[in-house]
Amino acid sequence: MTIQSPADDGVLRFTGALDIREADALREALSESLKQFPSLEIDLSGVESCDATALQLLIAAQKSAEGRNQAFRISAFSEAVTDACTELGVMMG
Repeated sequence: MTIQSPADDGVLRFTGALDIREADALREALSESLKQFPSLEIDLSGVESCDATALQLLIAAQKSAEGRNQAFRISAFSEAVTDACTELGVMMG
């Protein structure tokens, strides 16, 4: 997994594999970005594989942002993310 931290645009971009092996790095990136930016946009267009752990962390980050009245949006999904969501019956967006 590669993480491109948000610059001035507040977009956090992920590429590669989002899976249990990357859970700690994914959690850390989401947590730190939520602390730094008043609104956060997530770009998953470069994700090549995705599992339930990654989806759970993304949903948890979204709920955390909602609890803080902070804007959180996933703006782009790769086919791998869409497939994982469909397979697990998860609606994201």
